[in-house]
Amino acid sequence: MRARHIQALIEEYECGFVGAMGKYYEVFVNPSPKECRAVAKTNRTLRFIADSKTKKIYVSHWMQLHVDVWDRVKDENDRRGAYDPSILTGYAEEDQPVWRVSSLSSGLKMTHTQFCKLYRRFEWINRYLDLEQFHQSHCSKGGKRRSIKDLQD
Repeated sequence: MRARHIQALIEEYECGFVGAMGKYYEVFVNPSPKECRAVAKTNRTLRFIADSKTKKIYVSHWMQLHVDVWDRVKDENDRRGAYDPSILTGYAEEDQPVWRVSSLSSGLKMTHTQFCKLYRRFEWINRYLDLEQFHQSHCSKGGKRRSIKDLQD
C-alpha cells in the first residue's frame, strides 16, 4: 500500500466493550497500521467492517463477531444489519508493511462481474487495508459463478 496515504489518515478510537469471553476489546474507525497491530494483538489477524455509505472502516479483534461490533458502532437510527449490501465484512492479516484482506464474510453467490462491482464500491478501503491484492487474486477466472466463500484463501 502507499505509505504516503497511510500517513495522511485520520484515525480515531471508536469504542470498546467487554466481549463474550469477558475480555475488553477496542474498536477503531479508519485505523492506522499501529492501531491495527494493537487490535490484532499477537494473532496478526483482525476483523473489519466497511460502510460504503459513510466511507468508514471499523477494525476489531478477530474473536469479536461482526454483528456485535456493528451493533456497537452504528448510529442508533441506522436500521442496516452487518450483512447489508452497503456493508462489507471480512478479515485482514498483517503482511508487513500493510494489512492484507484475507477473506470476506458473506454467503452471497456472485459472478465475476458482480464481484468486480462489489470491489469498485469498496475500493476506497485500500487506504486502510489492502483489498486490491485480494481482488486481483480472486478475479482471474471471469464469468464462473462462485460463492464469496470460494474466493477465500
